[in-house]
Amino acid sequence: MLGRRSVLSMLAAAISMRNGTALAIGEWCQPFLVAHNFSSGSLAHRWMLNFEEAILTNVDSQAQFKIFPEQSLYASYELVPALSKQQASLGLMSVSTLVKFIPEVAVLEFPALVNNSDDVAKVYQGGQFLALLQDRSKAKGLRVLGLGVRPYAVVAAQVAEHSDLKGLRFRVPVGPAINLSETLGAVPQRMPFAELAQSLQTGAIDAAAIPLDVIRSSKFYEAAKSAIVTPLFFRHVILMGSEDFLQRASQEAQEGLSSAAIDTSLKYSQDVDSYIEGESAQLQQVGMDVTNFSVQSAVVDSGINFSDFWQGAAEPLGIDARKALDLLRGDLGV
Repeated sequence: MLGRRSVLSMLAAAISMRNGTALAIGEWCQPFLVAHNFSSGSLAHRWMLNFEEAILTNVDSQAQFKIFPEQSLYASYELVPALSKQQASLGLMSVSTLVKFIPEVAVLEFPALVNNSDDVAKVYQGGQFLALLQDRSKAKGLRVLGLGVRPYAVVAAQVAEHSDLKGLRFRVPVGPAINLSETLGAVPQRMPFAELAQSLQTGAIDAAAIPLDVIRSSKFYEAAKSAIVTPLFFRHVILMGSEDFLQRASQEAQEGLSSAAIDTSLKYSQDVDSYIEGESAQLQQVGMDVTNFSVQSAVVDSGINFSDFWQGAAEPLGIDARKALDLLRGDLGV
């Protein structure tokens, strides 16, 4: 009896011959449509290119990829539904994009937990937190494939320590960063990204947490002369797949894809670790005063008891979030 993949391959080949078109056959019977919200020059986009290469080299040489950066295929809020409906194959997104659909993933954004490539490796090795996410994802027609850190910096007219944020009107992303800014004594503000540079220049806000990789490209160094690169405000990205699409392939191919996703995500995380040091030096060259914190020095400098902070942040999210937090802390050994 022919398996599902064999039948799909035969159908795809028949359609290809009838229409005179070249369709991707291979294991998945159709091209990978990969969507993400990051720029084509970003480390996140490079991760997707490396992932494509790993699949072609080690899993399925006939696979075809179409990668759509910068929300060119779907806006961020459309990406998860598109994956659930198999309108996209893979989606690389911010954790905040996924929270609406899988609330437990919010604990990844808790400060001082997952900070670098070593922590990402521990999450994979421990496996408890990812097993919970996989269970929740499958119910939504999704599959978790990989995760990584996206570094943020806090920019202001003058900031060198976390205590310098006290009393400042501070634009922060949604999620635990709001709780953290309040704990540090800042006054959190919400504001569209497009208004940030001008608001810093005019004094409408005093500080902002923004992705490290956009400070130079968007010339934030003209609006703010100092920055702290602190893991406490780092955010996270997660690679999700369409469960129905992935199941088109054999079990062996699916396992190969999972391995490729993990390996390339670890490469991405290692690239991020190196990028932070290099980009900080570049910002200093354009006139910014930059202070880099390791997670250990950031925790000490902030003066925050993070065990209590994590419990307090998880409490209003409910019992499932508290369970997710316990599993993640177990994986990390903290």
